[in-house]
Amino acid sequence: MRKDLLPAQRSTLYFRLIVGIAVLLVLLYTFIYIFEPFPSSGNNLASNLLTVFSSLFSAIAATMVWAFYDKADAPRHIWDRFSIGLWLWFVAETIWAILNMRYGEVNTGLADFFWVLAYGFMFGALIQQLRILSFENPKTTRKRMAWMGVLFALLAVLLVLILINFFYPLDFITNLVNGFYPLGDLVVGLLALWLIRSFQGGIFIRPWVSLILFAVTDFLYFVSEYTGIYSWGVENANFLSTITDILYFAAYLAISVGIFGQWLSLRYSFLAFKPQD
Repeated sequence: MRKDLLPAQRSTLYFRLIVGIAVLLVLLYTFIYIFEPFPSSGNNLASNLLTVFSSLFSAIAATMVWAFYDKADAPRHIWDRFSIGLWLWFVAETIWAILNMRYGEVNTGLADFFWVLAYGFMFGALIQQLRILSFENPKTTRKRMAWMGVLFALLAVLLVLILINFFYPLDFITNLVNGFYPLGDLVVGLLALWLIRSFQGGIFIRPWVSLILFAVTDFLYFVSEYTGIYSWGVENANFLSTITDILYFAAYLAISVGIFGQWLSLRYSFLAFKPQD
């Protein structure tokens, strides 16, 4: 690589490279999902590993952005919550993949515990970002934190129910958990849309745009699951189930690319203004 490239040029080059890799991974996942080139267990293993590693990369990228800021920097308090949420998603994906490889169909249980728990940290990150953007007064902050306390209490109840369901399966808890995901995604998506409007474009909208993709995929899964299309489609290559699973994988890569792009911009902007020896 040429050493005389400006920091902004390096940032753009690396970002294009990571976008290209992400596109190739989506194509690879799609090829494996549709054409199943390996034995049955091999196809399942490959798709699960790709999903787990895409979730791992998103968590690593968020941690890199968090580590870039000093302790006194306000954005650090956004990215600590965001990175914890993504690490919890990685744990959930890993547990789900292991159970899927071992038992096939995965019921509501331990993986959902970590998925739902992550939403609390996601909400916290979004609220912190909103707080920074709005320059709100302390009274408004206290009200917002009170609502967050109620939300966390509801999440705690839901998490307890999930653990109960893990040991004593109950159908209504499964329905409750499955219904929570599109509702949680709706809240996250609306907050993300507000942030996109506030940022008015630029690199800082990338992670929040990616969250909206999860809202879309979880809603599609919710609809297809409760209409029975998803379960039937997995066995019969139904278009909706195929699109849902591919978009879910692509959403992880999109959030990874968005966060990594933000890290590149931060890092190379810093180098551009760093005094040269």
